[in-house]
Amino acid sequence: MDVVWTKIDKKIDSISSVNTDVEEILAQSWDPKSFIVQIPVENTTIDFDIRKLTGSLGDYSKVLHREGDFEAIKKALMKYWQYKGKPTVYSELLHTADDVVELRSKVAVTDQHRERITNLNRLIQDVNNSITYDRAVIGNDSDKLEIQFLTTNSRTEIAKDDFVDCGLFVTVDNNIKVAAGVNRLVCTNGLTREMYLWKGRDYKFGDDFLKRAMDLAVWFTEQGDRRVVGTRELSIALRDYPQPLLNRFWKSWSERVDLKELSWQNVINDLTQAVNTTLSSVRYKVLQTPTVLETFEKEHRCPICSAASH
Repeated sequence: MDVVWTKIDKKIDSISSVNTDVEEILAQSWDPKSFIVQIPVENTTIDFDIRKLTGSLGDYSKVLHREGDFEAIKKALMKYWQYKGKPTVYSELLHTADDVVELRSKVAVTDQHRERITNLNRLIQDVNNSITYDRAVIGNDSDKLEIQFLTTNSRTEIAKDDFVDCGLFVTVDNNIKVAAGVNRLVCTNGLTREMYLWKGRDYKFGDDFLKRAMDLAVWFTEQGDRRVVGTRELSIALRDYPQPLLNRFWKSWSERVDLKELSWQNVINDLTQAVNTTLSSVRYKVLQTPTVLETFEKEHRCPICSAASH
C-alpha cells in the first residue's frame, strides 16, 4: 500500500485511540474495487481496508470478493473467528486545535498484539514537552507510521525557492526509531542521519535532534555545488542500494555526468523522491544517504588531491 502523506502546519495536541468491533465493520458495505469500508468514529469517518480482515481466509476470500458474494465472506469470517478469536480494530486519530486527522487502523487479535501497539498519545505528549516544533508531516501505509516534527524557525533555502525544515523523524511499527532529519517543502522528500532504535519507556528526545538536523540542512545545501565526477563514483558510493532503484536514473545520471551538471543534491533528490511512496527499510536506507556519502568520502577519496580512488 502506498504511503498517504498528511501535512499539518501546527503542533499536535493529542492522539486518541478508538476501538471498533469487527462485526460493526462487516455490517457496513464496502467498495468492491478499493476494498474500503467507511467506519464512523468520533464525529468523523475512517477508511478501513477490509483486506486486513479477509486476508486470513486466503484465496477463498479473493474468489468470493471477485464474485461479489460479500455475505459469504462475512459468514466465513464469523465462523473463522469462532475458532481463532475475534479481533478488534484500533483506530488512531490525531487532534490539533482545529482538526481531527486519521492516522492508521491496526487489527489486534491477542492480548500480546494489543500490548505491542504503541501508545502514541504518550509519545506525542513527551515530544511536546521535549522539543520545539510548529509543523508536522505524517506518513501512513496502514502498518507503519512516520511522524516528522519540524520547526519553521530554522527553515533553510537549499536552492532558489527550494526550502527545507529541520526536525525529528519518528517511525512507529512494533518499536520506535528516531533520527534527526530535514523535509523539503516542495514535496514530502525527507533526509536523515542514522536512525536509532529507542529502547526507553519515555520519549523525551531533546532539542539536540533539532541541532543535528540543522547541521544536516547545511550539509545538504553544500551538495548542490558538489558535482558527481563520474559514473564510477556513483557505482562505488551507492553500491549497497537496490540495483532496480539505481537503474531508474542511471541513463539520465550518466548523461548529466558527461555534461558536468549532475550534483550530489540532484542524486539525493531523485532517490528520496523514488522511495517516497513506501515506509519500507529501503526508504530509510535511502534517507540515510548523508552517512553513506560521508563514508565514501573518507574511504575512496584522496585527501591530498581530492581525486576519487580506484
